Amino acid sequence: MVASIKYFSITNSIYWLALFNCLIKGRLSCSTLVNGETIEIEFNDQQQRKITVAGACNKSWAGEEYYAFRGIPYAKPPVQELRFKDPQPLDELPSYIDARYDGHDCPSIYATNASEDCLILNIYTPTNIEAAKLPVLLFIHPGGLYIGSSLSTFISPAYLLAKPVVLVTFNYRLGTLGFLQLGTRDIPGNAGFKDQVQAMRWVQKYIQHFGGNPEDITLMGYSAGALSVQLHLVSPMSRGLFRKAIIMSGSLPPQAILPHHTQLELLRKQARVLNCTEVAVEAQLLNCFRKFDGNEIAATLRGLFAFGKDNPIYIYLPVIEADFGQERFLAENPFESLQSREFAKVPILIGFTSGEFCQSAVDIFRDSKLERSFYEDFQTLAPEIFMYAGYNGSLSEISESLRQHYLPNFVGLNRTNLAHLCDLFSDAIIRFGAQRLTELAASHTKIFPYSFEFSSEFSKLDYPLRPARVEHMDDLMYLFEMNASNFKRNDSSTATMIRQYTKFIYEFVIAGASLFGKLPTYPTGYTKIGRSLEFQPGTNFAKDIYEKWKRLFHLDDNNK
Repeated sequence: MVASIKYFSITNSIYWLALFNCLIKGRLSCSTLVNGETIEIEFNDQQQRKITVAGACNKSWAGEEYYAFRGIPYAKPPVQELRFKDPQPLDELPSYIDARYDGHDCPSIYATNASEDCLILNIYTPTNIEAAKLPVLLFIHPGGLYIGSSLSTFISPAYLLAKPVVLVTFNYRLGTLGFLQLGTRDIPGNAGFKDQVQAMRWVQKYIQHFGGNPEDITLMGYSAGALSVQLHLVSPMSRGLFRKAIIMSGSLPPQAILPHHTQLELLRKQARVLNCTEVAVEAQLLNCFRKFDGNEIAATLRGLFAFGKDNPIYIYLPVIEADFGQERFLAENPFESLQSREFAKVPILIGFTSGEFCQSAVDIFRDSKLERSFYEDFQTLAPEIFMYAGYNGSLSEISESLRQHYLPNFVGLNRTNLAHLCDLFSDAIIRFGAQRLTELAASHTKIFPYSFEFSSEFSKLDYPLRPARVEHMDDLMYLFEMNASNFKRNDSSTATMIRQYTKFIYEFVIAGASLFGKLPTYPTGYTKIGRSLEFQPGTNFAKDIYEKWKRLFHLDDNNK
């Protein structure tokens, strides 16, 4: 049962009269209101308690009206004794939820409006709530699992809400607060991923009251959010919570060795940054961590990078949890689950840009000290940067093989070396993992690959020698109205891409596997997204490169 719309809280009598006339005609519209005015909806929860949610009226960039309900709590605040622990569901919904404004960010290195009381979600829906049963797009934000936000200042729905879809975004705990792993009953790990599950459960339970169809949920993630979606495909906790998956510019690197139960060395390294050096056992370390504010803990992540300002891309990795009788998010390596066919066999749209993480390559070339260190210490740095430091093999041989393949003549800065280093970052962090997932899952479900190759002046990558590539997150600007000061959405080519890209995503959301025959599927071909959508035969990741990475780490596709 969807919610009923009770009233718009307007004080001006002219607006009351306009609204009254609108209601008599049987149509509810934001057009009679000032943009940002308040609307309230009502519904009864499972205990037949009346729940009132206040939201705001807004318009999409195309002029379509939508409602915004922001800052809705989906779990108990993870504070005090709940810090670091698995999320706890709310005992009951508050009877009145003021969802007119953004909530807080979760603490991270760069967050300025952060609080540990941050487990909130945001619902954006067209104005026909009472009649609709619309498809739901549930989006997991990017940020390397240590930064990022779902707030409307970062992820605005103004482009996607030009389509008849319910969009949900949400926060999850980041960095140490979300991914501390002690391997104990109290803190088994993966709390941030379990936050995501809790948000998904909330959506399935309540989204019908906001015009959404709980049986038609598409889970979409970008970068770390895409890695998360890959994990939800195999996690027993996420089974049945979504019907389609969109994996954009992110994956779990197959060469990364996932920790079993805990990452103690990382914990101790952070403890040293916090001056918790006098303690040795996990319980004492935890007590020391509890003395600090969440923002102070988040800030110390700056001291955990191995090279430059953000390498490796993922400081924390998902952990294979010990069994204490709790719900385990991961009980085995996700690629093993894929090989044994233990995953959600839903249609998958998966792809990446043509120049993923080129900015990381540019950052090295921009700094002469980093460039020299990268050149001189490649054997030592490469395992950390490209995420195979935990691999049980000859790291030096792997590093030398990568150097010979990608940077055979690396003696200094030039356009060719920059392009090759872009490829190394792209392949190591995203492409290899995306292709591995595709190879293992394609026999059991429909996979729709794509490559985003629309380059514009608004690229995040700003460097004179840059390759003609599309950088990580460049494509996201055409799906969400992001905080990009130089982005001109009314430029003709930009406006065309916004319409084209949102349509591409929306058609998968509403059609899923029925797009078979309309969009290329693996291994027949992939969709190249440029100034138009083009069918390309073959794969969006070179087969010989994929085979090389498999050989380096002794992987095979047996039992797929």
